[in-house]
Amino acid sequence: MMQKAPVVVLRPATAPGGSAEAWTQAWSAQGRTALVPDLTPQPGLVVLESPGLEVLAALSASGAERAVLHGSGYGAMVALHVAANYPERVAALVLSTASRVMDRQRRGIADAAYGLLAVSRVQQLHGPQGRVLELLDQVRTVDWSPFADRVRTPALVVLGDKDAINRGPSRRLAAVLPESELVVVPGAKEGWATRDPSALVSAAAPFLDRLGV
Repeated sequence: MMQKAPVVVLRPATAPGGSAEAWTQAWSAQGRTALVPDLTPQPGLVVLESPGLEVLAALSASGAERAVLHGSGYGAMVALHVAANYPERVAALVLSTASRVMDRQRRGIADAAYGLLAVSRVQQLHGPQGRVLELLDQVRTVDWSPFADRVRTPALVVLGDKDAINRGPSRRLAAVLPESELVVVPGAKEGWATRDPSALVSAAAPFLDRLGV
């Protein structure tokens, strides 16, 4: 029996992402080892390169050559970065967006401008770290477009059918990735995967089994 590839779980930066224990148990039920590296950025450091190296370090420490990268929000951006730059280490991608309904009244002119700029540019303008991480969690076209067309790794984008705020971002992400599929989980609302990690894992399992990874 072929050994299944481990899964590196990459959680959102500013939204609830579920506990490491919950994700480990959910993936273990599918016969997979889960690695959950701590991607908490150091003050002033929110670029994708450093967390990408953390992913590679966790993978190397496990002794595995390749892994499935399961990313949500900021974690999805890190997963895409790794897949674009180190494709030989990534067996497959399982991605979800993590946009949330925000209080529009607290948005100022600067926040509105940040929403139109790539995260790298917001950093150059010394945007607050919390705001930069929030932008990364939204998995926006302006951030993924520079490298998404270089991702040739098979990818599954998972969306809850009642998660209206993520419907557009998830469908756009699935459309831009050359080797991607979109699966919609019936009855799942915003934040569903955090509340029930096994639901996302169950939705992803047929895709990964079909790939034979």
